Amino acid sequence: MICAISGKSPKNPALSLKSKCIFEKTLLEQYVATSAKDPITNETMTMEDIIELANTPQQVSMINALNSSTLNSNYSIPNLLSTLQNEWDAVMLENFKVRKQLDLFTKQLSTAMYERDAAKLVAAKLLREKEDLASELSRLTSHIASSESSDSTISEPLYGLSKDTNKESSVLPIPKEFLERIITESQQFVQLSKTNQDKYKLSGSQKLVDNIKKWDIVPSSGLSVIMNSDNGNTFKKAILHSRTINIIVNPDLIKSIDGEFIDNIKYCYSTTDDKVLLYTDDRHQITIYNTETKAAQKVELTDVEDIILLRNHHQIANDYFLWADSQGKIGLTSMDLKKTYIITEKSDEVTNYHSADLHKDGLLLALINDREVLITDITKPSETRITFQMGKEIPDDNSTIKKVQFSTNGYWMLVATEKNVMVFDLRKDPGTLAIEPFNTSEFEFWDTDPSQKYMLTLANSKITIHTFKKATKKWEAPTGSNNQFTFPEQTTDVTSFYVLCSNGKLTLIMKTKTDISICSTV
Repeated sequence: MICAISGKSPKNPALSLKSKCIFEKTLLEQYVATSAKDPITNETMTMEDIIELANTPQQVSMINALNSSTLNSNYSIPNLLSTLQNEWDAVMLENFKVRKQLDLFTKQLSTAMYERDAAKLVAAKLLREKEDLASELSRLTSHIASSESSDSTISEPLYGLSKDTNKESSVLPIPKEFLERIITESQQFVQLSKTNQDKYKLSGSQKLVDNIKKWDIVPSSGLSVIMNSDNGNTFKKAILHSRTINIIVNPDLIKSIDGEFIDNIKYCYSTTDDKVLLYTDDRHQITIYNTETKAAQKVELTDVEDIILLRNHHQIANDYFLWADSQGKIGLTSMDLKKTYIITEKSDEVTNYHSADLHKDGLLLALINDREVLITDITKPSETRITFQMGKEIPDDNSTIKKVQFSTNGYWMLVATEKNVMVFDLRKDPGTLAIEPFNTSEFEFWDTDPSQKYMLTLANSKITIHTFKKATKKWEAPTGSNNQFTFPEQTTDVTSFYVLCSNGKLTLIMKTKTDISICSTV
């Protein structure tokens, strides 16, 4: 016989009528006296439910041997033996209670964990239903707003947008269908662009071609270097803007546009086919100019600071243009100026972004100020944005950020400070370098081609082409006289130096306060 509480052979066995189990009589009586329940079944129990059992002489002999090898020798000390027996019984009883409590807590914990998992599933289902309802509400709101704008005349411009034309305009929530269209067209463009990587590869050692173009400009003339996309290809163009606008692709492809342009153009953008110009002035006003019909339309954005980006992607939502201001406000406006979608409102903090760049996929937008780069997915503006900060992801060289540009390969991002130029790999954790920092302090000017594989530097009229080497993750200078040449014109007082690249050729642009020079390499 084994006691159900102590696990030992009982010296004075007793039977519980409730559970029909055998116990040490003293242990069972103590348990019933304190809890009034059966130790095994937890049924209500009294002392009358305990039946004492008698041991045979053989059982007594075995029990004495099992309970204590020294029991017979110590039997002459009854007080000590009784004390030890009582202590042992108390320990066994307490141990039994602890085991029962542990079993109870284990069952309660298992139940709580199950209920928690069930609650998580219910919460996830509710969140999905909430997102579906929000999307449906956005679609219905857009539909109602579109119906109202087509059925009635709007006497006052709606929030955020006004212009001096007679066309109605409205600010609308971004429909789910429109976001899906942007994502689909972006994926199609990226897939197409994978076949155009060789367009940025230079064909051997480069030398200048005797096709230099030069003309005088007025001091107020500005120069905007922009990115265009066509048939999966992303390329640079330069726009010289004053009273006449000149669009420069290479020395043999310069398009002049005459029109009634203002003197204070701050930023100018041309669509891929050059049929439409977008430009801003110092009053935060955007003008859309049709180069064929000479018609101009203006849109003034209220509660907007300096416009730092205008972009119309030729193959992604090409009936809209994207804009961003110096406080981080981002919007999409239709080319007919009838709709504007606000993607993000301006930041509550003073951010002072000085420039911006759009990834070739048309989704990622980088905003740049002196100390950080903030990257936003325009189709998911509410999600956490990626930040590159000086002293964290960007090595701090005690200067400020001057320029950021996405590469045409889709996974590099160039960051230039006053002292260094480096390229980050966007496929990896923020701060992972694809090209090690390149010190530009010894050069007057520098620029890269759109693929960022070639770094061109200008110093003392000497131009050098540095080529990216994958093994060292650096732009390396050429050996000997290869890819080094002297610009044929005077290069003092240069204010701007830019590099355009297409079909294995470079176009170099140098601007001073009084003239501009353009030549190419082969």
